[in-house]
Amino acid sequence: MRGNHENQWVDVPFLSKQKRKFFARLHDKKFREKEQLFLAEGLRTVTELLSACNAEDDLVAIVVKVPIDNDLKKPDCNAGKVFVAEKSDFETISATEQTQGVVGIFRQPKADEASVFQQLEEKKTALVLIWDGIQDPGNAGTMIRTAAWFGADAIFASHDSVDFFNPKVVRASAGSLFALPLIKSASLGFVVDELKQKRLTVYASSPAGTSIWEVSKPKKTALIIGSEANGVTSALFLKTDQQITIPGNSSAVESLNAAISAGILTAAFMPH
Repeated sequence: MRGNHENQWVDVPFLSKQKRKFFARLHDKKFREKEQLFLAEGLRTVTELLSACNAEDDLVAIVVKVPIDNDLKKPDCNAGKVFVAEKSDFETISATEQTQGVVGIFRQPKADEASVFQQLEEKKTALVLIWDGIQDPGNAGTMIRTAAWFGADAIFASHDSVDFFNPKVVRASAGSLFALPLIKSASLGFVVDELKQKRLTVYASSPAGTSIWEVSKPKKTALIIGSEANGVTSALFLKTDQQITIPGNSSAVESLNAAISAGILTAAFMPH
């Protein structure tokens, strides 16, 4: 979305009041779930999402703040999906100043839990992340991007984990939301049972666990990452095959945050 300015924006319509109010409501989780849409803020995030999704089906709209950056090129998508907005109207949609004047509205990617289980059963190698109460949007977005980087097959999240499509999660994931199935589950216990039936070895991160450098690295693995405050719940610990930990070498630091832990674990257990 960078290029020669010319007069490419002349015929782009201003965002209507009705659409502005509708898009602004996407900051509310219940409204996002009802409409199955999400808001992406920032030129980089919107650009990466456009390259990862099917814009014809997944893109709802792109809104650009006026005056428009001279280097900003009109996106190559259906003309009826691109709008401009005055600064005051744009700011009712955007929650951050770091947008470079660009906001995108996308359809939430759909993932069917049963289909993912079936695919995992058929695969010879697999890597799955399970979020048990992950709350911090920045950590969540970073974990999605890291999982996508290492080729993870899916992320399952407990019902009390942060919304995958929270605007802060979207920003931190930097365009990775279409890279792998993201599934909110009513019961992680059920998820773990199903994964074990599909021959995945289930590990849970715990300070009292065995060093990740000392455990076997199965070809099909699920990694449970606990909440930042409370770790993995005791009920899930009882269902896991083994508890694991990332050994440190300093008494000055008590622990790693969830995103860093997930990154190290994902890299360590990535199928080769």
